[in-house]
Amino acid sequence: LQNDLFQEIIPSMRLEDSKSDKIEGGVVRRFENVAGIAARQFHQEAAARRASVEFVKKQLQTAREQEHRRGDDVLEIIKELRAQVQRERLQRQAEDKSILDEIIRATVAMKRAMLSA
Repeated sequence: LQNDLFQEIIPSMRLEDSKSDKIEGGVVRRFENVAGIAARQFHQEAAARRASVEFVKKQLQTAREQEHRRGDDVLEIIKELRAQVQRERLQRQAEDKSILDEIIRATVAMKRAMLSA
């Protein structure tokens, strides 16, 4: 009886062990597959984030350069306007001196004319 039990139980145990090994192997393979997919997605998302950050950095750098150029352009315009104002001031001063000289000459001429009359 004991021999019969061992002859029936041992093959059944081996069969069960083999089945459980197959099931366990399938579970492990599915787990490794899911873990691999998760790892790939993680790395893809990380790469996408890095690319986005680099893109934003480049846009910021471009914006800064454009802002700097605009600032330089404004300063250049201000410099040109100052130079133009200075030229116009000098021209007005020369014209004012010419008018003043003419007024003085006319006043002297009128005084002489009045004194000689």
